[in-house]
Amino acid sequence: MPFQFTHAVLGGTFDHLHAGHKRILDFAYHTADHLTIGIVGDSQIDTKGFSDILEPLHIRKESVLSYVQQNDWGKRTTITQLKDIYGPAADNPDYDAIIVTRETKKNAIKINTLRHQNNLKPLSIVTVPLLKGTDNRVIRSTRIREGRINRTGDPYSHLFSKSKELSLPPRLRNLLRKPLGQIIEGDERFTPFTAQKAALSIKRHNPTLLISVGDIVSKSLKKARLPPDVVVIDYRSRRQSLSSRNTVKIKGISNRPGTIQKNAVTKLKQTIDRSLERNTSQRLVIHGEEDLLTLPAILLAPLKSIVVYGQKDFGIVVVPITEQIKRQVVGIIRQFE
Repeated sequence: MPFQFTHAVLGGTFDHLHAGHKRILDFAYHTADHLTIGIVGDSQIDTKGFSDILEPLHIRKESVLSYVQQNDWGKRTTITQLKDIYGPAADNPDYDAIIVTRETKKNAIKINTLRHQNNLKPLSIVTVPLLKGTDNRVIRSTRIREGRINRTGDPYSHLFSKSKELSLPPRLRNLLRKPLGQIIEGDERFTPFTAQKAALSIKRHNPTLLISVGDIVSKSLKKARLPPDVVVIDYRSRRQSLSSRNTVKIKGISNRPGTIQKNAVTKLKQTIDRSLERNTSQRLVIHGEEDLLTLPAILLAPLKSIVVYGQKDFGIVVVPITEQIKRQVVGIIRQFE
């Protein structure tokens, strides 16, 4: 069957190439015989949310090219770098269509205005519907960088929405004794030297957000002059009170030992969001036990963040937040009962 158009053009950032990007590409290749893909250069994207987590141009280009090659579209493809919204579309007479979404259609209109000034035929504007995830919200790279969804549009918070409580099964206890990140070895009460080592490691990552789970580790980082952005504590260590504060009524949220409570995850998400929105440190006090909240903290944190927790017989564990560690934690959570 002949294609509707001979040569179409498509532009975008293509950061953290996701299902929405792939849908647009699929549509474009079924519409035109040849497709020129313009990828926005690094210097043009510093106004986007969480721009410091944006993938560099060479990675974004490799992701697009890999998807093109997987579908055997290589011979039908030209990839170029965009330095502005126009790119080659403003003055290339070979193009006859431009693929857009409702959000980028305004740029296509500007391109056609410039083509008219250049005595070229206007491009046919083909609009592709935006793809929504399982939460009925548009899949966006920004939401992936924020740590809210994966690349197929599944929200990490939905793992905790079906039940009021998830219980740790006995078979997972040994698995969770294995540290999830880099181990900063030290005394169980985290001596100043151990905390300083952890602080130096964390600073090298320059995290988007620093979340500490646990009373001792939170206090140790503060003494090391690296106060976390989000602190999750229960005023206890190994189920023993750290001070007489437990006799005072402290506003907090309940989370029973050996469980992850839905309400606790909701409150944790709100605490993280508040820290990001206000750029201030936030504290979440747990009545019960906070240990297992390390897992939702990893899932809810933005990419390039750090989650820190203490672990018996090891020391301080530093977890850089990546898509890979989120996938690992998703696999663990799905085994809860």
